[in-house]
Amino acid sequence: MALLLAACGGPGASTDGNGGNGGFEGDLEQLAEDLTPPNSTETSRTEVSGVILTWESSDSPEDLADFYEDAIADAGMDVFSRTSAGGSFSYIFGIEEGSSFGGVVSIAPTETDGGGSGVGLQIGESSS
Repeated sequence: MALLLAACGGPGASTDGNGGNGGFEGDLEQLAEDLTPPNSTETSRTEVSGVILTWESSDSPEDLADFYEDAIADAGMDVFSRTSAGGSFSYIFGIEEGSSFGGVVSIAPTETDGGGSGVGLQIGESSS
């Protein structure tokens, strides 16, 4: 997670939630809401130089990967990197190549009997 903080909104980044976010013209809280996974319960939220959220969802990692493919695009963002391994998925995204505003989402299967997924999302401006 430390790498993600440095890449997407670590110490020194500046976000005001209403623009001024490395070219991002939208509302940071609205973006977080738009990227909330379906059938999920928020398990933590930290607001520093952006927003860091985690959820538990009853949906499978594969279903959530499909959700994020669409949700990231619908939010006006481009996916720059997709990774999948061992049933887990991650996406690095931003408004455009070279912008200082973006985020990362990681999806992993939970180890409960009912299945489901754990999701982590970090969005904000990098401190380049």
